[in-house]
Amino acid sequence: MDKTLKFIYAMFSCLYLFMVTKEVYAKSICKVDDDCPQRFVMYPLMFMCIKNICRLVNE
Repeated sequence: MDKTLKFIYAMFSCLYLFMVTKEVYAKSICKVDDDCPQRFVMYPLMFMCIKNICRLVNE
């Protein structure tokens, strides 16, 4: 039972790390705000196109 719980914990940890690193948007080039990613954004924060680079800013 203990080995099963450790295995499940390890699987969730690996999946979590994969999902977090998968959603990295490093310097996305844009021309308008609609070019920026809109997924996984917390409410007061949003991506906006500033100087042709998508940046996360307060709304």
